[in-house]
Amino acid sequence: MKAILMKEYGNEDVLFETEVEIPAVGEEEVLVEVKAFSINHVDIVTREGEFKAFRPLTFPHLLGLDFVGVVKEVGALCQSIKIGDLVTGINYGGTYTEYITIAEQAVVKLIQDVNVKETAAFPVIAVTAWAAVTDHGLVKPNQKVLIHGGAGGVGHIAIQLAKQAGAYVYTTGAERNTAFLKKLGADEVINYATTDFTTVATDVDVVIDTIGGDVQEKSFQSMKQGGRLISVVTKPSEELTEKYGVYSDFIRGIVSKETMIKLVNDLVAGRLTCHVEKEYPFSLDGVRKAQVELSQGHTRGKRIVII
Repeated sequence: MKAILMKEYGNEDVLFETEVEIPAVGEEEVLVEVKAFSINHVDIVTREGEFKAFRPLTFPHLLGLDFVGVVKEVGALCQSIKIGDLVTGINYGGTYTEYITIAEQAVVKLIQDVNVKETAAFPVIAVTAWAAVTDHGLVKPNQKVLIHGGAGGVGHIAIQLAKQAGAYVYTTGAERNTAFLKKLGADEVINYATTDFTTVATDVDVVIDTIGGDVQEKSFQSMKQGGRLISVVTKPSEELTEKYGVYSDFIRGIVSKETMIKLVNDLVAGRLTCHVEKEYPFSLDGVRKAQVELSQGHTRGKRIVII
């Protein structure tokens, strides 16, 4: 089968295309023929070596997390998933390949007429947004919530979840995304190119940070005492957290299987929307281009690769 691997840390040129054996299936695993997978920011920072100090890779390494595919083989002890099922999930063993093996308990079964492209783009950003807004942000009705980078992958799901929780939502974004963000449910869209968000979003209960850096540090000025700042990119300053009397945390998207099923069902039922900005072919050039364009920022929603 074809796979696109990384041979070492570096820029997109460390990715290479090769042929590898289709993996053997364990007793509690399923073999999935991948139909589409998404490109996530974590793929890029992993390739660049951001995590190598505490989570070094063995090379060659297979990148990728979320996918949609068809089950081609099931392990002897599998009970809930059958050959021919359409499934999605998050595979920490990588997805930039034609076939993957994954634990039966890690996949979510889909109806056959689901939108494959939207669903392939969805799991990672959905669980990250849920963890930020619900599990750690503890967003409640009538709270004021500021979501940075609302048009991005995590951001555009976080807006929808915050509105479903009954919050008043501010979000930062480019002028070209104003209508898109309003349609998602944002109450006020702050044009980051022309407006200082701290002058608009004040006494905020919860900040969801998908940007980091100076934006994250300035966000403390928008918060009420006792508020919560949840970042999905970098650990917030302990000094500023103490100075402003708030709670802050850096989180990853870790949720229960039940929550994953709920989120996928909400997507399939239309209660959540996942926007796919661009799709690419499954080729070395296609994957490299997808990573480069994602790293340039200003993405609306997600980018996916179709096999």
